[in-house]
Amino acid sequence: MAIVMEPKPHPTGLDYVPAQSLPHRVASNDSWWTLAERPEVRPSGLTANDLCYFNFKTRKPAEVNWYLYHKVGCRTSTRDGKNFMFSAADQPGIVYLPKAGPPMPVNEIVPRPTGNRTNTWFGLGGTVGTQFAVVGIATLAGYVVSLDDIGKGMTIAASINRVGPGVGASGGLALST
Repeated sequence: MAIVMEPKPHPTGLDYVPAQSLPHRVASNDSWWTLAERPEVRPSGLTANDLCYFNFKTRKPAEVNWYLYHKVGCRTSTRDGKNFMFSAADQPGIVYLPKAGPPMPVNEIVPRPTGNRTNTWFGLGGTVGTQFAVVGIATLAGYVVSLDDIGKGMTIAASINRVGPGVGASGGLALST
């Protein structure tokens, strides 16, 4: 089953129709990438990711999957099972493509952050290291989350080489901001 998360709050309703758009009935050979390459879409300059935002006002894959299931009617999963894909059997099977015209301004596609951002991350990691004779290595791995956008996080990893006499191993936890 695809990874699905209902957006809270919903950026668009299930009846949302983008301005300056035309409905497109999806086929089994369609994907966001093939739709972005269609002759009528190419002049708009929209990428596959932009088409998701154009239709659902989100770029988060789990939320796009929610809209694909509840709005487009997708029931077929990709081979890896993480996402929904288009099928001719989808009901109603409609996504929206921009009407032909000049490229859409970027500021109408990409949401701009509001408020002051601190660009601060908080995380927890583990360290391990070994030393044998004159060479060794130390490695840190962990997970950090953004304090500006709770729910946004990433894994981190770093390694350094050690040079100098010694034998041994080390380990520990790291907490950082």
